Amino acid sequence: MIKITEKQREDCIQYAQDLIRSGKQYNRYDQPEYTQIKRTALGKMGEVAFYNLLTEVGIKSDYRKILTIRNHADSFDFLMPNGRYKIDIKTIKSNHRYLLVPKDQSAKDIYVCVQMSGLEAYMMGYKWYNDLILETDEQLSARMPEGRCYNSTLDVLKDVSLLLKYWYF
Repeated sequence: MIKITEKQREDCIQYAQDLIRSGKQYNRYDQPEYTQIKRTALGKMGEVAFYNLLTEVGIKSDYRKILTIRNHADSFDFLMPNGRYKIDIKTIKSNHRYLLVPKDQSAKDIYVCVQMSGLEAYMMGYKWYNDLILETDEQLSARMPEGRCYNSTLDVLKDVSLLLKYWYF
């Protein structure tokens, strides 16, 4: 389990409010502003939790970059030092059972699933994009209220410690 601080949570909420109100985030699910802010803040909290994990194991990353609003969608959440692999953090609530990646989203190399419960985060695992698209349950994807998604059950995700072990490969 990785913790985020109350200050970090507040940073995530402020980021979400600024991003949504600036109109710089695509409203994929046609949701009201409050819901967009809530979902965006949750996602950002997952990114901060992953940042905290990197910090715990001695991997340096820039916290300010996580909270910087750009003029375009993020092309990745984290970049491995070799510059080759882009990582996207997908944050879920404690009652969710799937890693979901919208099919209309630009592909990243690796997806890390983080489950948030209050200020506590659990690294559920990761999956390479190529494995994710090969193993997607199309029937499940068609039933998702979020729209068509690549998906994976949490029990088949790889342990995040393996990703960290090879961070500098």
